[in-house]
Amino acid sequence: MKKRIALTNGKIFPGKGEECEAILISGEQILGLGSSAKIMALAGPDAGIVDLGGRRVIPGLIDSHNHVLSGA
Repeated sequence: MKKRIALTNGKIFPGKGEECEAILISGEQILGLGSSAKIMALAGPDAGIVDLGGRRVIPGLIDSHNHVLSGA
């Protein structure tokens, strides 16, 4: 069983819909989005909790680019 991780007290942009405060994830799945209180209630006693302290999270952001002239 994959461990659940709750990211709370942040600025989460899931890519669909509006920004929210918290997210619950397990592996590669998003299990819940919403307020920190809602996600803490869903997380369960064995979940890892990360207090983001207001920092931003953008799931799935992968930056892959290069500077061709610099590499020549």
